[in-house]
Amino acid sequence: MKKTGFRPDFAAAVEAVASNGGQIMPPVMGAVAFLMAEMIGVKYIEIAKAALLPAILYFVSIAMAVYLEAKKMNMQPMQSEELPKLATVFKEGFYYLLPLIVLIHILVKGDSAMKAGIYAFFITIAISFFRKETRFTPRDFGDAFYKTAKTARSISAACACAGIIIGIVTLTGLGVKMSRLIVELSMGRVFLALPLTMLVSLVMGMGLPTTAAYLVLAVLGAPALVNMGVDVLPAHLFILYFGALSTITPPVALSTYAAAGIAGSDPIQTGITAVKLAAVSFIIPFMFVFSPELLLMGTPGATIFAVVTALIGCLALAASIVGWLGRKIGGFTRFLFFASALALLQPGLYTDIAGLGLLVVATVLSKIGVSRTQKAGVDS
Repeated sequence: MKKTGFRPDFAAAVEAVASNGGQIMPPVMGAVAFLMAEMIGVKYIEIAKAALLPAILYFVSIAMAVYLEAKKMNMQPMQSEELPKLATVFKEGFYYLLPLIVLIHILVKGDSAMKAGIYAFFITIAISFFRKETRFTPRDFGDAFYKTAKTARSISAACACAGIIIGIVTLTGLGVKMSRLIVELSMGRVFLALPLTMLVSLVMGMGLPTTAAYLVLAVLGAPALVNMGVDVLPAHLFILYFGALSTITPPVALSTYAAAGIAGSDPIQTGITAVKLAAVSFIIPFMFVFSPELLLMGTPGATIFAVVTALIGCLALAASIVGWLGRKIGGFTRFLFFASALALLQPGLYTDIAGLGLLVVATVLSKIGVSRTQKAGVDS
């Protein structure tokens, strides 16, 4: 991204935010989906289905922001001869999709994650022998087992430490006190409890892997929301999203610090840029608590309408973040785009009408600005 002309902090922020999205994107969700299924007694497939649309909106918003930033900087696309041919690439390696397809199929059927992993493992080994250069050797097996153990070590340690924390919280009553504190400060009102729970999730998730952060927050944050009438699944997805976002939220933003080190950018500036790019993920959790359509829980018609308007809202949000839509747009127009995005991301007929109206006004203002800029250029 730096070679093509993006600023170092922007390139690092895109990498950090996009990588963080893997924690909320089905089917794996950083292994949190399987823990959530065990903790709240909901089938894995229901969790994956509910998390799908918010995750798609997350990545669509980032992609649109990157696209508008590239247009803003007048970047030129790569030449066709520089791009790999899709047909050639697919022909050479289409069978590598088979383990993933089997993995997802077994999980969707409702079988255990262990069974899905074992089947995918043996299929991966089998297809490696299709080509000479990819065949597994005894040394490859040793390296694979070593890397697997090394990866599992950090996850196991995180889960073990989280278990200790959960045990302490349970034995000392801190979890009950934290939930009670959230309820008291919010005066029993959900719309006040959500920002408080968000802050708790961001602070408690700092420096923790997503799996460990979720385990802690499932004890500290989610019970307060559930006690105030929020459904169990939206409540747990709420704390998961903000627990995951703690890795890109300054001042303790491990993902952005790592990306900034690679890109050679300022960590704090990278963190600020990352928060802007991930703005939709700070909005969506508040919306789906009150609107099950965003979790694919409503009627088909309402869900489809919510999807379409939410995608338009992502475009409006990207324009507001980047500050460009055919030209550089001013502060008031950016505010209108942001207000439009908020309204469109909230399912509902009246909010969608208001959001579309604001979007039309903001777009007209941006086009008027383009015309004035072009006229000034001609006059000069």
